[in-house]
Amino acid sequence: MISANNVTLRIGKKALFEDVHIKFTEGNCYGLIGANGAGKSTLLKLLLGILSPDSGEAKMFGRDSFRFRKKNASLIGANFGQKSSLVWDLPFLYSLELNQKIYQIPNAQFQQTLDELGRFLQIKELLNIPVRLMSLGQRMRCEFAAITLHAPKLLILDESTIGLDILVKKKIEDYLNYINAQRNV
Repeated sequence: MISANNVTLRIGKKALFEDVHIKFTEGNCYGLIGANGAGKSTLLKLLLGILSPDSGEAKMFGRDSFRFRKKNASLIGANFGQKSSLVWDLPFLYSLELNQKIYQIPNAQFQQTLDELGRFLQIKELLNIPVRLMSLGQRMRCEFAAITLHAPKLLILDESTIGLDILVKKKIEDYLNYINAQRNV
């Protein structure tokens, strides 16, 4: 599903990564562990095709990650804990409906997924609340809903549970385990 072979990434003369080799296979969960500033987020951006390696190759779904980043985007749900994909001043439902249009999700699938997300993440009561009025825990549950609405094959999560209480983390973990078991995500 994701691989990096002999990947090197530089900023100026400084190498951020040299000769990185990674292989992530479908249906498995992986974690990147390292100190702050070690380059975990940068490596994820490289694997997603947001950044291009200076040498070597990064592939996703068997295709060059950088050259096919737009084609790969419909198969990915990504959450970077410090960045929001929700429309701040409008009710949460607007963000979901926008994603429905972007990913061309049929109404029946949209409703089925919304019911599933409501069961696991208790988002139904948040649908008509402007995102800016939500607590951090409510927003993060909504972020997970937004990035999984289109049933992606791959989820990339970067510090996506930062600052959340243990109950919300457990709900998110249960949902991730569920979609992994049901759809091999």
